[in-house]
Amino acid sequence: MHMVVTGATGFIGRAVVAAALSRSHDVTAVVRSADKARAVLPQHAALTIHEAVDLDNIQPADVLRGDDALIHLAWQEVGK
Repeated sequence: MHMVVTGATGFIGRAVVAAALSRSHDVTAVVRSADKARAVLPQHAALTIHEAVDLDNIQPADVLRGDDALIHLAWQEVGK
């Protein structure tokens, strides 16, 4: 199964990505910062990081490739 996860560097997103990879799924992580993603997400051959600074301007063809699931966890202005 291949899934796209937005907000993959957030608290919930990191757990979702790790769980998906542990179950042998391929994951495309859509993130605002690729540097942060490389720092907080597991290094895994089945993980692709796609940097999208502004989710409003992302083109579906940039990340969707006949995927099985889209898990949307991204939002702005979340307080700590």
